[in-house]
Amino acid sequence: MTIINQLFSAKLLAASALLMLQSSSVSAENEEVATPLAFTINCSGCHLLDKAVVGPSLVDIAKIYHKDEAAFIKWCVEPGKKRPQMPQMPSMAHVAEGDLKEIYQYIIKATKGTKNAKVQKGDLYAESPTMAARPRIIRTFIPDSGPASLYVALPTEEKHNLVWDTDLCRLRYITTGEASAWGYYRSSGNDLAKMGKKCYTENASLFTSELKPEFKGYRVKEGLPTFIYMIGEVEITEAIELEGNVIKRTFTGSPSLPVYQAPDRETKELRTTSQVSGQSLTVIHTAQ
Repeated sequence: MTIINQLFSAKLLAASALLMLQSSSVSAENEEVATPLAFTINCSGCHLLDKAVVGPSLVDIAKIYHKDEAAFIKWCVEPGKKRPQMPQMPSMAHVAEGDLKEIYQYIIKATKGTKNAKVQKGDLYAESPTMAARPRIIRTFIPDSGPASLYVALPTEEKHNLVWDTDLCRLRYITTGEASAWGYYRSSGNDLAKMGKKCYTENASLFTSELKPEFKGYRVKEGLPTFIYMIGEVEITEAIELEGNVIKRTFTGSPSLPVYQAPDRETKELRTTSQVSGQSLTVIHTAQ
């Protein structure tokens, strides 16, 4: 399924220590429940185990959809607005049905025997090992990007962050330094994530097609994403890889890549070059 283009009004963040713990699991009546990757990427920022912060807690969700998996999946794909004090959840239509079922089963198991707790003041994520980890993928409101964007925090020496727009299906820019969305969450949506210092901006799509791209989701390997999208009848994959401190973005097309313009330029912080091999294009960013 493609993403339903609507205002991305939910505020997303990686799981906090309260939810994920250092072992990426929660305890439910003395049973360790592993957290699915699909939950971590798509749900964990808005939904904590036993606290309502951005969205309702998992405890509340389990109460609403107890023994009703079909209703849970329907709400995820076509959400409405139930709580006036919280933003409306964006559609999770880009998440596969099998992953939504896995998320549902996780919520039911993880909340067994758990009650809601009081929300503490201050940054709930300040001590979260997940928020300090690199690589990590976070979906949130980001400056100078579309409302359905995410960033990829890379484990380079300069702490590079790729800002990728899932509506336009392309990289918007790269920054260095720590990225944080806490100010946005704390402001109830009246601020944006802090992304560090820009070191590279991609002003337009590499592909010159007039057709609007359709986002098909992404897969993750060793913490790094491969984005998948369509331009007309062409399926494109954009794999993010690291070779030491070098960032590589490799594009492949099926049956072939559309017409493209490969970037080759330098900034004070990054040297960008391109390589073409058969039906693949690789854009390489090297720290100066």
